[in-house]
Amino acid sequence: SYPGRCLPGRTDAEKCVIQGGGETVVGQKGTIRIVCCDHYGNPISTHVEGDVRFRAESSRPGSMTTTLHERPGGATEVVYEASVAGEYIISLSCAETGTTLPGSPRTVLILPDEVHAPMCEATVTKTAGTAGETLTVQVELRDKFGNPLPDNTQGLPEVTVVAHGSSEVVLTPAGTGLIFEVAMKQAGSYVVQALVAGKSVRGWPRIVQITPAAVAPGRT
Repeated sequence: SYPGRCLPGRTDAEKCVIQGGGETVVGQKGTIRIVCCDHYGNPISTHVEGDVRFRAESSRPGSMTTTLHERPGGATEVVYEASVAGEYIISLSCAETGTTLPGSPRTVLILPDEVHAPMCEATVTKTAGTAGETLTVQVELRDKFGNPLPDNTQGLPEVTVVAHGSSEVVLTPAGTGLIFEVAMKQAGSYVVQALVAGKSVRGWPRIVQITPAAVAPGRT
């Protein structure tokens, strides 16, 4: 007998193994690893000229960049990144034949980044009203890419809404969500600030005019 070594054959797309994926944050890179195997399931230890190449395609809810890199040890790494939060589908296939790899498509979740005050938004029910009416402001938290964050996200910064005029009026939380309200009892012009971690949200402050309430007939 003669000593010898049996080497893996050419990569077989239908025998490859996909690893990784899962969750990452917008603006950060996530990875999926393709373990290349031959027809008998033997891992390919090195990339050789003319071997199988792969293709990665993503869909919904926004644009995602995907790049493929051949790594030492014979694996191929898919690096992906997106700025829109949500659930994405990444399809992996053989570039030559279009054969879908086992375990594809892969679902990955892109999470929003931390709250970024200059990208947060707020809406006010009215910019003019009468004394005694309720002023309501709703704040929507967003990350630096503009992705909304759920109101129940852990570790959120302090959110406050204050109206500055002849007196300072602090709006108080109303029920669930980031809704703030107060009855404006004193007429005048108010500068309303919506603040996240002490910083103004996008497009604020707003000016709100409160006029005196009408005098009932027979009263002076």
